Amino acid sequence: MHHPQHPHERQPQPHAPLVAATYEPVLRAALGHALTHLHAQHGTPATLPVRPTGKDDEVRTLLGGELPDAATDATTVLETLVRGAAPGLVRSGGGRYFGYVTGGTLPVAMAADWLTSTWDQNTIVHDGSPATAVAEEICAKWLVDLLGLTPGTSVAFTPSTTFAELLGLTVARHRVLADQGWQVPEKGLHGALRSRSSSTTPFTLPSYAACRPWGWPAGSPWWRPTRTAASTPPHSPPPSAGHQQAP
Repeated sequence: MHHPQHPHERQPQPHAPLVAATYEPVLRAALGHALTHLHAQHGTPATLPVRPTGKDDEVRTLLGGELPDAATDATTVLETLVRGAAPGLVRSGGGRYFGYVTGGTLPVAMAADWLTSTWDQNTIVHDGSPATAVAEEICAKWLVDLLGLTPGTSVAFTPSTTFAELLGLTVARHRVLADQGWQVPEKGLHGALRSRSSSTTPFTLPSYAACRPWGWPAGSPWWRPTRTAASTPPHSPPPSAGHQQAP
């Protein structure tokens, strides 16, 4: 008996095993390079300095050149990447690295990262990857519990610390304005009370240009000694020259 094919159902690929097999050699080669790097980074004694061993021009020479006219073998591409990137790598995953608030991982986290690349999920919406959506729900619940926050606290996962700061500043501004009787979702930002934020680590704040769409005009301070929002009238004059200014 013939069953009509569903319009969204694809026919089985006859050469699927061959497609999968094309990944194996280059992935095994990548594993070898990864283990070599880990041994050099975490070995006792470590065989490489934390700082890069070369200059930008060296990396540019090894990786650059003219755009190839034809495709390059996958293994050759991998070998070129490893050789070309090596002079510019910072050993930020080791215990001797103290720059910025970055670096370090766990073996299972690295392995999971490899799997997420293999699964190649589109995580922008639930239907793109239900597994990712549910995993985020679980992680959010655990974080709220771990940090002792109120159950049901809203949680968002961002791609970087900079985005997290931008989101945090935006949410905080909404709260400050709401406390003064100004509801941004209903009234927008035009005519709202001007508020100022403070920070002891201005280097980590997001690019000021990225804050422009959030209603922070050019030339305004992005960190300075804070005054209460209630004491800052709308359209107040710019700060004096003694205050730190955004670049």
